[in-house]
Amino acid sequence: MILRGKLNGFTLLELMVSIAVMAIIATTVVPSFNSMKEKHKMRGAAETISSDLQLARSEAIKTNQNVSLSFSGNGTTNWCYGINDSNGCDCSVDNACLVDGNPVRVSSINEFSNINLATNFSGQTTTFDPDRGTTNSGTITLTTEGKTITIFLSAIGRISLCSDDYSSYPDCP
Repeated sequence: MILRGKLNGFTLLELMVSIAVMAIIATTVVPSFNSMKEKHKMRGAAETISSDLQLARSEAIKTNQNVSLSFSGNGTTNWCYGINDSNGCDCSVDNACLVDGNPVRVSSINEFSNINLATNFSGQTTTFDPDRGTTNSGTITLTTEGKTITIFLSAIGRISLCSDDYSSYPDCP
């Protein structure tokens, strides 16, 4: 007589129930993960532009010359901007945006896909004065999936962000 020991393992029914539970969890987690990913990408774009405005202001004071942030592709998802000392540059051309002959910062939609950028700066350029860091005031508005973050630049060079859609920023006036 052959004695059989207890077999360890899963039955087919247990395996199918486990797979069904994992599928249900995955279908509820993936949409919220995508939403979180878009939220972080949007916040990253706003914070990058804000820090680049501050960089342009500090470069103006440091080099004792006017330094500009020039935008291209206003109102589209195909945009770019660059920091320069020539009061305008084509950020889509390599090495066109320079300060004292050196590239400082160029950013484009390639870093932040599916985000629409619009500005209201005259000539799509804001220029910082080296004496006090003052500039022409205006806004930069980032939009994706119907949600918006606005970057305000005051005439004295103060940068502030607001959004009615993202709780990490104060509501816009």
